[in-house]
Amino acid sequence: MCLERQENYEKALEYYLKAYKIRQKVNSNYDLSHSALLIGDLYNRKAKIDSAFFYYDKGIEYAKKST
Repeated sequence: MCLERQENYEKALEYYLKAYKIRQKVNSNYDLSHSALLIGDLYNRKAKIDSAFFYYDKGIEYAKKST
C-alpha cells in the first residue's frame, strides 16, 4: 500500500498480482477477495475500467465463498 500512496501504481500492481497468485495456491477465499479488490482499485486509478470491474467481480465472488 505504500507504493500505492506514492502513486507507483505499476510496482504496486506487480506486488498485488504476486500476492494474488500466492493466495490462489493457498486457496484462501477471504485473502483472495482482499487481493482482488486491491487490484481492482489500482486498475480503477489507472482508468482501466474493464480490468477494474473484472477484479472487483472476482473479489465479490471470493467474499461470498468465504462467508
